[in-house]
Amino acid sequence: MSNVKTRHVRAVAVFGIVVFALTGARGSGGGGCSGGSSSSSSSSGGSSSSGGSDSGSTSTSGGSTTVGTGGSSSSQRGAARDLKIETCTYDSGLVSRVRATNTSSSSTYSYEFDLEFTDASGTVLHTAEDNSIPSVPPGESATVEVKAPAGTVDDGGTSGGSCKLTDLERSSF
Repeated sequence: MSNVKTRHVRAVAVFGIVVFALTGARGSGGGGCSGGSSSSSSSSGGSSSSGGSDSGSTSTSGGSTTVGTGGSSSSQRGAARDLKIETCTYDSGLVSRVRATNTSSSSTYSYEFDLEFTDASGTVLHTAEDNSIPSVPPGESATVEVKAPAGTVDDGGTSGGSCKLTDLERSSF
């Protein structure tokens, strides 16, 4: 990884930790935020693909996203670039909002991914598998809200935790 990219990843990670520390993840409102809710479309399950696919991983702590080590090919970086975790909070359960932004100027892509919810020590509390954001046209975005089933963890188990996208796939039509 280049020095510039390494510094960028570090800066984003530090920013995420600062945001997380300032806003917190406890209680139904998540610390210093207003506790308002937002709406997004949601889907889960598999989707078929007849084109190529990209894979990789990305993670977030407190709403700031960093790219994981899912692979080094340009196609794997493309999937990691397009999928971002917008929120990772505890609000009557573990909840994360994931956005797919299709950076292509000509191809429609569908995205599939798993999402790991972890505690502050990095222990995986829950993995939500086979999430999808289907048919995102070129230059457009779509979101999905991913929730861990009720009772997966108690309120105290999420303090300082994070979310991580794994097994990313970007399939063209």
